[in-house]
Amino acid sequence: MKKSFTLYLLLGFITACSTSQPEKTGNKPVVSEEKSVIKPIEGMEIPIRTFTVSATEKSVIDLPNGGKISFPGNAFVDENGKAITGKVDIQWQEYHSLTDILFSGIPMTYDSLGVTRAFESGGMFTISAVQNGKTVELAPGKNAGIDLASYNYRKTFNFYSLDDQTGKWDYQTTATATENPKAVSGSGSPAKKMSTYTLDVTPVISKDSFPELNPDEIIAWEVDKSQIGAKELASFTLKKVDARIIQRNRDHYVLSLKEGKNTKTVQAKPITFASKSSSNDLAKTTVEDKLKLALEYQNLAQQGQLIRSIEIPKFGTYNWDCMYEKPTEDIFVKLDVENREDDEYTCFFYVIPKDGIIVPIEEHSKVRVSLENPSTIVAITKDKEVYSVKNQDLNKAIHQQGQREFTFQMSGRRGILREPRDMSRLLPLCV
Repeated sequence: MKKSFTLYLLLGFITACSTSQPEKTGNKPVVSEEKSVIKPIEGMEIPIRTFTVSATEKSVIDLPNGGKISFPGNAFVDENGKAITGKVDIQWQEYHSLTDILFSGIPMTYDSLGVTRAFESGGMFTISAVQNGKTVELAPGKNAGIDLASYNYRKTFNFYSLDDQTGKWDYQTTATATENPKAVSGSGSPAKKMSTYTLDVTPVISKDSFPELNPDEIIAWEVDKSQIGAKELASFTLKKVDARIIQRNRDHYVLSLKEGKNTKTVQAKPITFASKSSSNDLAKTTVEDKLKLALEYQNLAQQGQLIRSIEIPKFGTYNWDCMYEKPTEDIFVKLDVENREDDEYTCFFYVIPKDGIIVPIEEHSKVRVSLENPSTIVAITKDKEVYSVKNQDLNKAIHQQGQREFTFQMSGRRGILREPRDMSRLLPLCV
């Protein structure tokens, strides 16, 4: 499940815009795989949202999570720089959580004066446009306005654009976020402020005590705001949480939450695929439908606390980020996955869950290991098997005198990924 930042629960997907309508979702990459360094993990990609706008008139797309995309009139040209008319399809993806970034295949380091540093993301997005299957660009002097909903509480971030052929990030500016306004309903009137939060934890569920609950069908848990504060919610969401169901109370369940010395008891209602599906027969819902529901729910139907606004002169991949400043120790690692059949298709990542840091690495590479918070190296094979180097092993390595190069045998499979939210359940086991 996810998710790494505080989320507000929206009861429906809001697409309030007279000039644009979402048409579909898909998993085809926005950028060309032959030219781009962006290599999503197949089958785990965030769906592309497609919105149709006018090529000649001013257009605004209101995103369900409080974000917005806007274009001036006559904003588009074809591949030859010629102004176009008619309709244009805007393709949009946004990334917020560790799992979003992990599966995206987008590089998450920044080189400055010969020093490579990890990014702490305040929200990332990819945007492109097509007309009749052909690439469309922004016209010279015409910028797209992007109001990105952000789930990171830090207000000031740098803004970077990605060169998708080299994988290098280019610094653009620094800006301060504003509060996320209330979502606007289709009638143009302010929507009701939601009275619930989405609690993204995976409690231990006893089949004997709660036979009516199917853990595989639960997306998240709905909690009334009167029971838990926003900062407290963020603490439980961001960190490894021991969640257990104590009892059932009519249509709610009493959850016990424990993270370190912090404990909390709340009444929560499970949010399931069935409650988000238009189908009354869950048995007829395909795996693809369930995946789509989960991803849309987690990534698009929830409001972030802040809005980060920017104007961009061209389509591409962009990131609100800051450098990871906490103390680290460099080591060189050689990674070997037990019983791996095809080395070429294994992906490796260094992850600091508490800090929201995830860095794609190579099988042989330098890793800057955190000296402050637990971390892990995660491997994902072509068969979606997940292996890891646990925090205790990384700690032993960084405190070993003299030696700076280490070989890790990544045995002990943590599980298999069948859908993106599985990674959030497996990640605590990896640490």
